[in-house]
Amino acid sequence: MSLQYGVYLDIISAEVVGDYKIELKFGDGHTNVVNFEPFISRSQNSSIHQFIDLKKFNSFRLDWGNLVWGDFDMCFSVEDLYTGELIKRPLLAVAEDSEEWGESSERV
Repeated sequence: MSLQYGVYLDIISAEVVGDYKIELKFGDGHTNVVNFEPFISRSQNSSIHQFIDLKKFNSFRLDWGNLVWGDFDMCFSVEDLYTGELIKRPLLAVAEDSEEWGESSERV
């Protein structure tokens, strides 16, 4: 599902439909079931990893059209929830040589 540029999106309802799965209904009528388990279980961040506890995970709320846990301990962009893409592709290449950044490659 792709988004249209300039369209305002908000979440109008959120309901738990399984372990770590929430059905989200958006203001434009789109519905998506998002599985948060892969994101939470892979997280190294303790403020996110705490939500592996289902009781804590199920304590989310809607705040001005956004899905939020705790004091914004965990939240996602509405666009990511709309598409269901919480885990982005890993970075496949990085600049290994400083020449790629326009600097000398000599090391001191």
